[in-house]
Amino acid sequence: MRVLVRADASVEIGTGHVIRCVTLAEELARHQVEVAFACRHLPGHLLDWIQQKGFAAIAIPETHADDADATIAATENWIGHQIIDWLIVDHYGLNMHWERKLRQKCQKIMVIDDLANRPHDCDLLLDQNVLEEQSKLYQALLPSHCKQLLGPKYALLRPEFHQARAERNVDSHADSRKILAFFGGSDPTGECFKALEAFKLLPTDYLWEVDLVAGGSNPQFEALQRIIQELPQQVRLHRQVSDMAHLMRQANISIGAGGTTTWERFCLGLPSLVIAVADNQVEISRNLAKNGYLLYLGQSSKVSASQLSQALWQLLNDATQQQRLSEQSMALVDGLGVKRVTEILCVSPAALSDVPIP
Repeated sequence: MRVLVRADASVEIGTGHVIRCVTLAEELARHQVEVAFACRHLPGHLLDWIQQKGFAAIAIPETHADDADATIAATENWIGHQIIDWLIVDHYGLNMHWERKLRQKCQKIMVIDDLANRPHDCDLLLDQNVLEEQSKLYQALLPSHCKQLLGPKYALLRPEFHQARAERNVDSHADSRKILAFFGGSDPTGECFKALEAFKLLPTDYLWEVDLVAGGSNPQFEALQRIIQELPQQVRLHRQVSDMAHLMRQANISIGAGGTTTWERFCLGLPSLVIAVADNQVEISRNLAKNGYLLYLGQSSKVSASQLSQALWQLLNDATQQQRLSEQSMALVDGLGVKRVTEILCVSPAALSDVPIP
């Protein structure tokens, strides 16, 4: 079985699309599926990292005008004369017209989306978010035969998060005050700097520790290092960690963006303060906050370091709120979504119409 993934990463786009697709690719590889990635060669791309993970990484020229034609041309040698089984598309800039052009190269198409703002020509759609009347959002955007995988039951989390879930004991952290801060791979809005300013405003005589994680695509790492040197020793700066599940398991509270990491925090029951760093995160974060899963502070441009520090201080001192958020969020995500999606993809594409959605 052969699968081609079309997803991009860059300083502007971030890394979430590619990272979650690599998570899915690793699970597919355990089922003897051959996976390749086609990505634009943009500043902050992850082509080298994809190769390090053991997958073919095909670069699409940055300047080519028509993405569909460029994808076909770039992947011609890898696809060869055989039709691939699945094309997986995780890209906000691609739609039905692009997908129709690629139909000639694949049996089935799966789209990963969370915007519900454009039509698709696909056989399977995955939206791992929680939205009101979510299934109705896509009714006019998908062909009638398309199956929908909706909600965080299908969140594409790495296996270590499900493993760490069983090891996390919230009560064991009752006497500690460990904060985890992470705002995505590139942090285009500079939330790491805002968080450091917020930490400066916390009482210095209060016992607390911080792990601040900067993604590998964050261009401001050296500047963050200089600021860290001015802060108390309990603030630690990490870069592109491979043990995020471990850091989450050790933390009491998290502050971060409203992207894919939301489901990682939920899987471990980590109480979260969330700042939306992209427009598509706003409605999702508001809805999750309304239903008691997290505390939403607002869009990045409207949240100051002072507001962040105040909200952080309040949550640090509210054990009841922490426990409630932990229990609510942990009940929503079990960390087995990637296995559920893989089981569906590994069915013969021709038999997809007969597959019940678990």
